[in-house]
Amino acid sequence: MYIKRYLYYSLILFCFLFFSNFINAQKNFVEIKGTIYNTSGNVIEQAIVKLYTPDTNGLVKQFALSNKEGKFSLKITNTSIHYQLQISMLGYHHAYLQLTPPYKNVDTIFVLQKSLNTLPTVSVKADDAIIKKGDTTRYKVSAFEQGNEKTIEDLLDKMPGIIVDKNSGTIFFNGTLVSKVLLEGDDLIGNNYSTIIKNSGTSGIETVELIENYKDNSILENRFSVGNETVLNLKYKNRALRIYGNVDASSNTLANFYELKTSFINLLKKDKLLVNTNNNSIGKTAFNISGKDGNFYFKNDNTEVSAFEQTFFPVNLRNITPINISSSRSLLNSSNLLSANNMFKPYKNLIIKTVFSLASDNYNQQSSITQFINNVQQPLTLIRNTQTDKNNFSLTTKTEINWTLKGSLQFILSYKYDMEKYLQYRNGTLFTKITNEENKTKQNLHDISLKMTKIFKDRTIATFKFFNSYYNTNQSYIISNPDIDSSFGLNNHFNFLQQYFHLPEQITLATFNIDKSISKFNLSLRQTYSRSKTNLLNTNFAYNRSDSVANLSDMFQTNNSLINTGIKTELNLNYYITSNFRITHSIKAENISYHLRTLHSVFNNYNKWFILPSTSFTYKFNTEKRISFNIQTTTATPTLMQLNNKYLFTDLTSIKKGNNVFNANKGYSLNIYYISSSNSKKGFFFNTYVSQQNIASNYLQNVQISNNYIFTDLIPFNKNNSFTTIGFGINKKLGKIKSWLNLLTNYTFSKYHLNSNNILSVNKGSSLNLTIDYKTNWKKWFNTNISTSLRTYQQRVSDGHINANSFTGYDWITNANFLIKPHKKIMFSVVNELVVNQSNNLVSKKIFFTDFEGYYIINKKISTSILMKNVFNKSVFSYNEIGLTQSSIYSFQLQPAFILLNIYFKI
Repeated sequence: MYIKRYLYYSLILFCFLFFSNFINAQKNFVEIKGTIYNTSGNVIEQAIVKLYTPDTNGLVKQFALSNKEGKFSLKITNTSIHYQLQISMLGYHHAYLQLTPPYKNVDTIFVLQKSLNTLPTVSVKADDAIIKKGDTTRYKVSAFEQGNEKTIEDLLDKMPGIIVDKNSGTIFFNGTLVSKVLLEGDDLIGNNYSTIIKNSGTSGIETVELIENYKDNSILENRFSVGNETVLNLKYKNRALRIYGNVDASSNTLANFYELKTSFINLLKKDKLLVNTNNNSIGKTAFNISGKDGNFYFKNDNTEVSAFEQTFFPVNLRNITPINISSSRSLLNSSNLLSANNMFKPYKNLIIKTVFSLASDNYNQQSSITQFINNVQQPLTLIRNTQTDKNNFSLTTKTEINWTLKGSLQFILSYKYDMEKYLQYRNGTLFTKITNEENKTKQNLHDISLKMTKIFKDRTIATFKFFNSYYNTNQSYIISNPDIDSSFGLNNHFNFLQQYFHLPEQITLATFNIDKSISKFNLSLRQTYSRSKTNLLNTNFAYNRSDSVANLSDMFQTNNSLINTGIKTELNLNYYITSNFRITHSIKAENISYHLRTLHSVFNNYNKWFILPSTSFTYKFNTEKRISFNIQTTTATPTLMQLNNKYLFTDLTSIKKGNNVFNANKGYSLNIYYISSSNSKKGFFFNTYVSQQNIASNYLQNVQISNNYIFTDLIPFNKNNSFTTIGFGINKKLGKIKSWLNLLTNYTFSKYHLNSNNILSVNKGSSLNLTIDYKTNWKKWFNTNISTSLRTYQQRVSDGHINANSFTGYDWITNANFLIKPHKKIMFSVVNELVVNQSNNLVSKKIFFTDFEGYYIINKKISTSILMKNVFNKSVFSYNEIGLTQSSIYSFQLQPAFILLNIYFKI
């Protein structure tokens, strides 16, 4: 026992010796003071304050009442034992504070949350569809269910104030991004929650909670912080054995169309498990329904390394999907998805999370492109017919261990492995020549992180983080029968281009953070060291025949190594003027250092310091209304691709090169939000915002163009860039007719400098998006959901002397969904979708989709249906797209009409 105790205290001393100065020596007595408020910012008088020993005896050692200013004071004379402070008041939830030796004087703020169950002046009706309580908005599921919901996405789509992006599965509540989806208050999914939203059924879900200002209490680092996330929490019905699930099977054996979805949720006390599967051939790609974007981009959920944007391989045979048309209407496919999320709590202070995901897609697209290139040098018309076949596969695993010792010391260890493979072909004709492209890619990602957090008795938190990531991609890309291209210097003798691309990258990051809370102040000091090393080996060949690798003619080769190191010191000050008014100031001193080594051993070095101030504030008028303001400065740094001065072809249609110039600059972003929400009686959600910045979400490159023969330079960030967005959203309950009206709009203006086809130019663009949505929530035989969305845009390109191009256009899509229920067990739904596109003053294109579905509810657990999809589809859909120097007409082969027989089980 003595040896174990000695090793334990030696470990703590080793990890946290350098902040021992924060521990005060013991005194004869310490004073515990505080001020008590409610959530409206008003002080609470006559609140009961108890100081007792938190053991089985629970003896009360001190007792006090708050005065007219809401203040109280207690003195502790025996500073060698543990205490617990309890604050209680009729009509409010209790507040607690753990006190453990050694002690320091405490002067803090307590905010009591109202308890609706004990307030006699508040009446809560059981049939209220929406109830707002503090920062939590609760939706009663039974008030919105209409019987045809098969996934959580279907359910959320009927709830006012909630918007689900149909492509990514991302959720927005009253204009704010929902960062996580919780199951009974626990996060076992993370921020990539698309799988559960698009696949899991609604079995067992009783209420849906939207929680604003949320913080994860399982993270010890958040002990004294104020939550700043918005999360969605699914609450299930109370049963002794909490196991829920669904099986959703659809098939048409004659036409080989099918979909089989299963979902299983185990919500036991110590173990929570979520398993989803999806196998289909109706255009739903696994990469989309699993949260991946299908563009071969690893989404790293460790925010500490977000500044190191990984450089990925250049070639991407893009998905060519018609604008505003879902993949289920345009793809023929075979997709498979298996995902499992588990949270296991073997002990009170030990949490083990595991994630497993397996996804594969095998699908094809057929399209043709007629292209008009209108640059100032030579107008061209290009015609290309294309079929793209893709076979993509991914495997993701992640394990996280969260271990808390005695409530004051925490270790979090996590490991993630991500592997993806792509085998893709594109073939067709360009002019009169047959062209073929083949892309073989394999990627691997290993992430490991360790975080240690220690809480001291004087409200001081020390945190140390270590993160290491290794990423590797290998790619082989072949083009047969490429046309003459002066940038490569090719002539008619060469019939093949081939590229070998290898890019390994390693990121190492370490941070140390001290967080101190004093009364209304919270002071944080963070020191960060980071290092990333990226190697690029890119070899391009041009040759006449493919009979032997030995016959290849080496056109050029790139072999660069870039080392990027950074040292950052950050000071943050949070000041709580009242419980409703918070101000945050931050200042960073950041050093950025680059070291570039080329094939010829030529070294380029760059070193620069930046001072980056930021400030923000949040003010709550009450529990329903708040305003926030944020302005911050940040750095924009180049990637290895932008420093590569050799040519890289990204596919047959695009050739790029970097300028080999170091350019690190300071940019800014400004955001202002106003949010208002109320309960179901008032039925009103409102948000408005203004966003201004001169740095794009990723380091600014030239606009990605998937059109033929565009030669671009990857240029550095320009301080004269400008991106502005203004928008607002209104969701209003129309009480007399029991329905909701939703209005969303935003206006965006952008201006950025670029280099295309060796012409330095400025691109100016603007767009207006308007969406109107009308939903009914009648308990009658008829319901409807009608929405219309309009996007107009214009774009102008100037080379500094003349206006080279000017484009205008619009897209319009309308959905009308009708649900008819002539009998309690019989339902019919009709989905109508109209898509209109007009660009560059060309003839507008229209297409009309209709789906019919009839339901028969056998009992509460089983239903069956017949689905007729794409009933009035045309075989081909065309639309127009504008670019910086050209416009294009795309034509797509659409999925034919088909019929599915379906049976749905609830567990």
